[in-house]
Parts: sequence; C-alpha cells; structure tokens
Amino acid sequence: MTTAAPGVACITTCKRGIRALLEGEAFLQALAQVASEFADALPLPALATVTTSEKKTLGTLPLAEVHGLTSVRLGDAQWSRSRLHTIAIRFYVGGDDEEDITAQAERYVLAVRRMFEDEPDRQARLFPFVGGTVDVDTDDYDPIRQRQNAEPTLVKCATVVLLVRTVN
Repeated sequence: MTTAAPGVACITTCKRGIRALLEGEAFLQALAQVASEFADALPLPALATVTTSEKKTLGTLPLAEVHGLTSVRLGDAQWSRSRLHTIAIRFYVGGDDEEDITAQAERYVLAVRRMFEDEPDRQARLFPFVGGTVDVDTDDYDPIRQRQNAEPTLVKCATVVLLVRTVN
C-alpha cells in the first residue's frame, strides 16, 4: 500500500477522482497493457461515458458508473478524521457475441486492478488528492441481459469494488 498526499477526502471527492482516472491516460494505458496480455484480437475500446451517478438508460457503450456505497469512520476516537470509503465501478459492455462481451467486461475490471495493484508507487501518482490508500476489494459479474429495441442488444455488467482509506 502506498500513501498519497493529503487533501479533501469525502466520498464525493473520491468518486470524482476515480472518474477522472477512468477518463484519463492512465486507464487507457492499463487497457492497452491488458489487451497485450491476451493472444486474441478482441477490441477493448476506451469508455464512451463515465458517470458518478446511476443511469436509467445506458446509452452509448462501453459505459462506467462510479458509485459510493459506504463511508465509515476508522478508529475509536469520536474526532477521528480517517474514513474507509467503499466505491464500486460498474462497467457496462454491449455487443452481439456473449463470449466477446464477457471477456471485455472482465478485462475492464482487470485494467482497474492493474492501475492500483501492479506498481507500488502508482497509487500516489494516480490518486494524489486522497491522503490515504486505495485497495481493490472484490469483482462481481452480472449475467448477460438482452435489451429490447436498443443496439447493442446484449449487455454485460462487471463491477469492481475499491476500498479507499482517507485521512484529512
């Protein structure tokens, strides 16, 4: 775990920072790294949309939603300013081939893991506004669903959960 520089560390700030990472060069580099690890020609496009709110209508895919799930004070002291934020990133991928969209969804999650787990100093460089650390907690994969009257017709959702420890 790497410590980042201190800053404003509420869950909204964390979500906005993660959104900026997903929209930036670091995520594109992680996608390229993941794509190069597999011996296939499966495309792994940049995200069309990244939002910090849930969407009733998915729109253009691939899409990422960044959700704040919980924010808990750490430590016993009433005045403790350390918090543990649980943040989910949901990737929605669409297409016509079940195997392809399943693999794409899994690879977006793997790219997030690469961003936060591979290099010891990478967290501080990528997440400098949080005075704390980021850990990848869990992955979850929803079944493929079929949309009516929309293209692409098949959609897969993959979720990766981050634990963001902050200190103000």
